[in-house]
Amino acid sequence: MKKEILMTEEPLEIRAGTETEPAQISGYAIKFNTETKIGGYFRESIKPEAVADDIQSQDVRALWNHNSDFPIGRTKNDSLKLEKDALGLRFTITPPDTSWGRDALESVRRGDVSGMSFGFFVKADKWSQQDKPLPLRELLEIELLEVSPVTFPAYPSTSAKVRSAEEVLSEMPLPPAGVNIDADKRQREIEILEMEAKS
Repeated sequence: MKKEILMTEEPLEIRAGTETEPAQISGYAIKFNTETKIGGYFRESIKPEAVADDIQSQDVRALWNHNSDFPIGRTKNDSLKLEKDALGLRFTITPPDTSWGRDALESVRRGDVSGMSFGFFVKADKWSQQDKPLPLRELLEIELLEVSPVTFPAYPSTSAKVRSAEEVLSEMPLPPAGVNIDADKRQREIEILEMEAKS
């Protein structure tokens, strides 16, 4: 299993701190049964059963921009709270009183950072065509590793620990007759993603 990254464009919310309560970042990390087009090559959707009902009891981190040097929450100490509901997986992060924790709150408050991503292992998935040009990949079971407010949410991403675009695309079923996949365009997109990952 290799780590994958998926983004959501759901709005992030800030709850201002008070004298007795710290400031928090909240929103949805995952929306269930919502199709996302991945690079124009396939669609992806996460089923409700993909996320464990006891997700809060698992050791999940909140990171700033997927950077493990800048943790901003963790389920084990309740600074990251995860709640599964009918819509998806909702999170509440209580960032630490550190330079990057304060920066995270201010960047989200100003709207400089407005995306959300999460890192996970796929334990079970299913591919189907469903009479549409783009194949559908349904995620049936995942192991959630981390959630991250991000500056530039993107999928797929490449690095030593993150599954590359080429690997994900290689699992696509063959397109049906009459559907033209531009191989040169696909290769250019993969090269761009790899350059971004190295920068």
